[in-house]
Amino acid sequence: MFRQLVDLGVISINTDPLDAAIERRLKQFWKSTTCPRCGNPSIYSWESSDRVCCRNCPFKPVYTYDTPFHEKHLSCGEVLLVFMLYADTLLNISDIEVILDRAYKTIFYAIREVEPAVLRGSPPRLESVPTRDLWANTDR
Repeated sequence: MFRQLVDLGVISINTDPLDAAIERRLKQFWKSTTCPRCGNPSIYSWESSDRVCCRNCPFKPVYTYDTPFHEKHLSCGEVLLVFMLYADTLLNISDIEVILDRAYKTIFYAIREVEPAVLRGSPPRLESVPTRDLWANTDR
């Protein structure tokens, strides 16, 4: 049923505005923190680049470094959306995989890695997102 709705174009997801908001917030976070390598508080970023840079050392990670969004096969907005759909709705991973047209394991690992970050309050802070026991049945 879900696949038919997605194929017909009834359900479509555009995460571009969410991606932009997450990027903006993470870059603001980087500007207000110290460099993980040298401890210098002089980190800067550009709107046109996905990198943040330290003025004191050659550290130049992507803005998602050390966050739940780092090195995923999903965009930042898709990672957040996947977690929220799974934690706050009755959709299971198989339904979410159809909606986003992604592999089951991609969705599964994104959820598995985001939940601990949400629980510990990793930036961006997502305290309002309820969680449930995500790993009760992980036999797939």
